[in-house]
Amino acid sequence: METDVVREAPVIRKLELSGTVTSPHAAQISTSVEGLVSAVHFDNGAEVKRGDLLLELDSELEEAAHAQAEARAAQAAAEVKDAERRLRIAESLAKRNYGPQNAVEAGQAEVEIDGATYDSFMAEQKRHAAILARHKLPAPFDGVISKRMVEVGQWVEPGTPVFELVAMRAFRIDVPVPQDYYARLREGASVSVALDSLPGEVVPAKIGALIPVSDPDARTFTLRVLPQRDDIPIMPGMSARVMINLDTGKRDLVVSRDA
Repeated sequence: METDVVREAPVIRKLELSGTVTSPHAAQISTSVEGLVSAVHFDNGAEVKRGDLLLELDSELEEAAHAQAEARAAQAAAEVKDAERRLRIAESLAKRNYGPQNAVEAGQAEVEIDGATYDSFMAEQKRHAAILARHKLPAPFDGVISKRMVEVGQWVEPGTPVFELVAMRAFRIDVPVPQDYYARLREGASVSVALDSLPGEVVPAKIGALIPVSDPDARTFTLRVLPQRDDIPIMPGMSARVMINLDTGKRDLVVSRDA
C-alpha cells in the first residue's frame, strides 16, 4: 500500500547560465633588462614548468662588466688586508714607544677608507651579477605558452611582451549573472557544471567569488565557479553551462510517495 506524505520544503529555482572557462594565471611575460635575444627555447603550445629557461639575451658585455667589478673587489680586499697589516705594525711600535701615536690613527683611517672602497666594489659586483641574471628569462609558473612574440636577433626592452603564458590547472568558470540574484547567491547556492567535452556528465562545483562588473550599464555581476574535479578535459576559452539551485526564500508543500 502506498501513502502520500505531505511536507513543507524550500522552493528552489533552477537557473542554467552560460559561462567561460578561465585560467587562474595568464600573463604576458617580458624581460626586466634590455638586450639582443640570443636564444629562444620554447615555441607556441609548449608546456613549461616554473623556472624553465624561456629566453636568453646576449650577455657578453655584462659578463665583462661583472668580471671587472669582481677584479676591483678582489683588489680592494687585498688593500684592506695590507692596511690592517700596517696598522698592526704601527700599533705594536707605538706600544713600545718606537713609533708615534699619529701613525696608529693614520693607519686606522686608512683601514676604514679601504674598507669603504671594498664595500663599494662589492655592491657594484652584486649589481652586475643581478643584471647578468636578468639576461635569462625563467617561466614564473607552470603552464603552456599560448603565444611567442620574439625571435633570435630581436632587440627587446623592459615591458615588451615576449611570451604569453597560461596556467593549465585549477580552472575557473566565470558566469555573468543578472543583478537580481546577487543577494540570494551571497547566501550560498548549490552549483554544478556541464561541458561539451563531457556529454551527459555533470561536474560538481562550488561558488568561488562574486565579482562586481565595472560597467554600470551591464546590470550583471560575475559569478566565479570552481569545478571540484581536476581531471576534466577543458581549457581556457571553452564555454560551459552552469546550473544553479537557488533558494528563493519561500517554502511550499510537496508530496513525497512512500511505500
